Amino acid sequence: MVRLGGASLVERAPVFSTDGKRLLLCTASTVSVYSVATGLLITQLHGHTAPVTSAVVVQAATVVTHVWTSSLDGTIRLWDFTTGVILTTVHVGLPILSMVIPDLCTLPASSAVKSSGSKLKNPVAFLSVHSTKKEQNCDWNTRIICFNLTSRKPIPGHLAKLRSPGNLVVSPAGGLVGLPDGFKIWVWKVPTGSLENARHIQELLLHHTAKLLQVTFDATETRVAGGDENGRILIWENVGEHKFSSRTEKGGKEKKSQIVHEHPTTNSATTTTCPGVRGSDDAAALTKYHWHSREVQFLIFSSDGVYLLSGGLEGVLVIWQLETGKCQFLPRLGGPLVSIAASPNPSLYAIACLDNAVKFVNIGTLSIERSIQGIKPPVPFPKNVKLHPLRASLEPHERKMVLPTQNISLQFYDTANDQHVGELQVVPRNYLSEGKSKNRTAQLPSTFVSHVAFSADGTSMATVDIGIPEQGIGGGACLKFWDRPSQQLQYSVNTQVDELHEIAALVFHPRELLAVTCSHSDFKVWVPTGTRRNNRRSWRCRSVGSYRQKPMLAAGFSFDGTILAVGAAELITLWNPSTNEMIRVLASSSSAYISLLAFVNHSNCLVAASSGSRGHLTVWDLSTLTVSWDCSMHVEALAVDPVRPNFAVLAALPYTIKNEGWKSIALFINKDSVVALFGVDSPSPTRYWSLRDGIGGTILFFPESVACLALPSAQPALEAAETKNDNAETDADSTKSTLVILTRSREFALLNPYDEEYEHKPLTTKGGQVPDTNALSAFSSMYGKAVTPKKPAAGLLSAVTSKAPWGSLLEGPSHVLPPLTRICIPFMESLLQKQRGQS
Repeated sequence: MVRLGGASLVERAPVFSTDGKRLLLCTASTVSVYSVATGLLITQLHGHTAPVTSAVVVQAATVVTHVWTSSLDGTIRLWDFTTGVILTTVHVGLPILSMVIPDLCTLPASSAVKSSGSKLKNPVAFLSVHSTKKEQNCDWNTRIICFNLTSRKPIPGHLAKLRSPGNLVVSPAGGLVGLPDGFKIWVWKVPTGSLENARHIQELLLHHTAKLLQVTFDATETRVAGGDENGRILIWENVGEHKFSSRTEKGGKEKKSQIVHEHPTTNSATTTTCPGVRGSDDAAALTKYHWHSREVQFLIFSSDGVYLLSGGLEGVLVIWQLETGKCQFLPRLGGPLVSIAASPNPSLYAIACLDNAVKFVNIGTLSIERSIQGIKPPVPFPKNVKLHPLRASLEPHERKMVLPTQNISLQFYDTANDQHVGELQVVPRNYLSEGKSKNRTAQLPSTFVSHVAFSADGTSMATVDIGIPEQGIGGGACLKFWDRPSQQLQYSVNTQVDELHEIAALVFHPRELLAVTCSHSDFKVWVPTGTRRNNRRSWRCRSVGSYRQKPMLAAGFSFDGTILAVGAAELITLWNPSTNEMIRVLASSSSAYISLLAFVNHSNCLVAASSGSRGHLTVWDLSTLTVSWDCSMHVEALAVDPVRPNFAVLAALPYTIKNEGWKSIALFINKDSVVALFGVDSPSPTRYWSLRDGIGGTILFFPESVACLALPSAQPALEAAETKNDNAETDADSTKSTLVILTRSREFALLNPYDEEYEHKPLTTKGGQVPDTNALSAFSSMYGKAVTPKKPAAGLLSAVTSKAPWGSLLEGPSHVLPPLTRICIPFMESLLQKQRGQS
């Protein structure tokens, strides 16, 4: 069974339960329920088949565990989130982008009494749906409609037709619904009686000179705040006092409209009497505040209406005191702020950050009480860095997945429980807003962690962080060795080496405390010093190896540690790691540079892979020093099963061929990726799984001890394309391992790759046919099939280091050797003799 996890926690705004004890997060196609007191996951709501777009908690004294959810699958569901049971399912038929239900809102005790009339007996949902039909000469693709949740029928008519609006927002008392749409804000008054047609709902527009991204209402429903793309905050006073007659003053008198003039250097604003606010906008006054340097990501009034909270890409929570215009700050929240939710506790708020974390902030003490951390976003590697960077690794002691982050750190993540474990800062750095200026962005440090490796016992770790040169100055790689003195995930640096060139590969010896790094023209063997100072061990470079100054981009140890394989451009060099002596050089028909190397367990085989349009996958039999099989394949990641003679690859299948003169370039897309499980004997995969968003991902094999999977999570990253081989190993006593598949968006799936429940479907190649390994090539049909020598019974190292039988004939001083003319012709005739048993 496939277990899923690692979804984004901040794609949608968080929602508190009615009692404030739980927090609901839309995580892909599920809704995750967390405890506010502990920050731990309680349960998940599974049922939607597409990403969940909204969650609306039922605000009632008698019902505190019900929530309505909408999804892109076109359904609205009512849940009991304590039991995870679906109570009602409403089919809308169109993808729902956003949803609010005004009739489920409660009126805060401090707010004004709502206008006369009772709420609708049948709750009505305001929906922003994606329209599948387009009218002639119209480019709108979104409609705002009303839907009766009791009768499960849409209300005739629509509120608006829009191109790309924001999310629907409802006032705390449920009397107004708003929506930002480009340079204006839509405001609808929720009717208090029966609703027969959506066009009967009263509406008004508030205009601005820049694109508006956010809108919010205060508890009195007379003030509307909006945030634009330039960081400005606008507050309209007495909104709807003319068009919404219920808000006119006693005696029918109308206030004179006012407009403000903003001071460029202060947050204060002055008002003057003018004919109108932004033309014909139905508002009495407009106030501006400007602190954010970039777009405003969220706005929310406090429950008493005294404060306004705002946040953006600066990573700072700003608390505005509306009476005086002064503000307080809570900085260093770790990343850009994207959304906020108010708790029934007036001082507690949940803030979603772009680093996939939700933090509980107490605005009374201006402190972070606790946080919920998911898998952090991937690192965008620069295009000018020509190496195969790390995307994930396995920590052998605790068996946690290790991922590099944008903050130049390493995140330790428990895949079994879908839970953040810890974080290690590789290079000290604080988050800074990039701003809009190109020059300001160029001054930021551009450093990222490219590789991490662990020793077999987990007591030592090595990392590589690479700096990008700025205007031709600086750059290079920094190699660090870390010690782990305690049983916890706490590492300390003991050796730091600054390298001039980029490090392309980093591996540890499987049994000894020895590491190997590869660079543009050589590889280095690192060992710890014999003595320790202050209970700390330092590392030194023991030896350096190279082969014809070729770039060395990949390395791998055999499982017994007796052979070191290093990829030298398109060649494979085999070395003795103890003596640094080169054993053999292997060359295949592919001219692509080798980027991945791995020895297959319980076999004498070595797997070499390369990526790109000329990507190739080759399996070498080291007993005979020949190619067992190979195929053309763009390999993104390679993983070897630690307990079985199998390996898995994450490959991107080409979908088109682009001709540029005499060149043919294969293009790739994310949906054309596949995870294939191979044996060493055949190029036909035993199983495969088609993968969405696979390019930029990776795969890992975890031992059976981490296969105790807990709560599933998130959006399915795999599609039903799993296969089975009848000849696959089915020994029940053999140890099994878990395959972890990580997508580019940091969603992961855990599955047993040897499950016997899948149907057999062979994997097709680029040409659409399965390669026939028994078919003869043109050369073989003319000259016969080559004889495959038998594998000797000796070990892997002895088989590779053994010399040819005729090698001793040419050993000795040159003056005693026979002339070349005497031995050449007999030697060639011996090679051309007809083999017995062949026609």
